[in-house]
Amino acid sequence: MRSIACFTLLLSVAACATPAPADPPFTCQLEALDGTWRLTLTEQNPTSTSCGPLDPQTAVFSSGKTTSSTKCTDNSRKVSADGCRIDFDYVCETPDGTGTARYVGITKQVSADKLQSDETITLTDPGLDCQGTYSVDWSRL
Repeated sequence: MRSIACFTLLLSVAACATPAPADPPFTCQLEALDGTWRLTLTEQNPTSTSCGPLDPQTAVFSSGKTTSSTKCTDNSRKVSADGCRIDFDYVCETPDGTGTARYVGITKQVSADKLQSDETITLTDPGLDCQGTYSVDWSRL
């Protein structure tokens, strides 16, 4: 009886020590991840961000770029050799056309349907000038 109890205990310990299954492997394809995404923005340093918290947003990602209903200009854009990272700097007009929003940062593909960005957003608009650094989690809808 004692040997059965010890054997059962060993099986339990072995089962507890087995690591959780890893996420399935994926191939980075940042420039091919077209679709609609939910963006959750988190201030990286709330005491030095003048824009304050930003609400979750929905964005369309197409051919490695976020599409916009306003005019945008790429200042620079570089995709890593492995296709897992994009370094970007672009400026878009605000929806009302009276100002601009500049986005500078990096986006990384972390799984087949998740992206993560670190970016600085600078808003210049009459009555509202602010700058903030945000971590952005993208989840495919």
